[in-house]
Amino acid sequence: MKSFNKLITVTVNDGQVAGWVDIDLSTIVPADNHLVIEFVSTSCEMPSGQKPNPVIVVLDKNGSAVVQHYPVTQFQLVYSGADIHKSANATYINLSRDLKLRVDLIRDSTTGTARCFFGISGYITK
Repeated sequence: MKSFNKLITVTVNDGQVAGWVDIDLSTIVPADNHLVIEFVSTSCEMPSGQKPNPVIVVLDKNGSAVVQHYPVTQFQLVYSGADIHKSANATYINLSRDLKLRVDLIRDSTTGTARCFFGISGYITK
């Protein structure tokens, strides 16, 4: 068993409502192994008054969504002019290496730049 810890940043630029980053699991999970995700946390920096909707999406080899998970965020504070929303979720997601993992940030406006940091922890195992 090998530990897996990854911080992924998704930026949504001015004029856009969503942004995402895809991770092809075949590039990080060795043959005959699986990635098990045990914890996901988010920290979203939003323009004032905007709400984040972070999403964890598992995609099959054709790019179709197999399942989506929605971390529930809560407003924490205003920092450097941004509204900070955070989530922390224990989970259990067992992923084969032929899948892709997408982290996605959707917001309720297109004004300004939004950013979300996804912390993903777990392990790689046979």
